[in-house]
Amino acid sequence: MYSRTWSCFAAQSVSHMVNHIEKTLVKSKYNYHKQQGPPRFILDSEHPSTVFSVHELDNLQLRVYHVSNDPFARFFTRFFSSKQNYIICFLEIYPVNKTNQKKVSLILSDLACLADIKLWDIDHPRFRVAWLLRWRNKMRWQQYLSYSK
Repeated sequence: MYSRTWSCFAAQSVSHMVNHIEKTLVKSKYNYHKQQGPPRFILDSEHPSTVFSVHELDNLQLRVYHVSNDPFARFFTRFFSSKQNYIICFLEIYPVNKTNQKKVSLILSDLACLADIKLWDIDHPRFRVAWLLRWRNKMRWQQYLSYSK
């Protein structure tokens, strides 16, 4: 339960997730620093990540990554089809520890309330055939959402 990093896919575009994180941090009255970070190659090699640093919560970092396809699928879609834009992002939060876990859970709960859909309900080729990945993603979201109650 007390892992150092919490990470999960979310059924939100990067711009929506960034806006929701900013609203949540402002609402919670946390001072934060926002900057661009490197992309994660396995998710999308073209778009930079967005990094939020919250020093009040043990130097907590929230990273939002753009997700397109895995490298193998990106290679073949480049030749055979037009580029797909999926509404999905990858959210990574670290460090999560005993002292800030409740506050991280409240941040995730606020993000889920701001979203108009269930954040784990993802329509992406990676999730269409991977029922175990869909289940794991849903359980990770629900674990932290239930912890905030």
